[in-house]
Amino acid sequence: SLSQREYDRNPQAYRESLRASTRTLSKSRTGPKQFRITITDPTGARGTDYQMVDEDADRLGGLMLIVMHIPPSKREWIQYKG
Repeated sequence: SLSQREYDRNPQAYRESLRASTRTLSKSRTGPKQFRITITDPTGARGTDYQMVDEDADRLGGLMLIVMHIPPSKREWIQYKG
């Protein structure tokens, strides 16, 4: 999980989770790749850019974001989308 609470408890573990969230789980170079599902709250990874480190995923569009909450403020929504 990537949340403000996680960061407040253990910043190093939070950074490791953030880096891991964009890496493949698959060890094999052949066959389908598996990726993590990262769940966060609106403050999770605020001020941090997610970067796909897998060339195939990047070529196919990168990270998929499923928005569960749209903030009421236009400014927050712009920040939320990156």
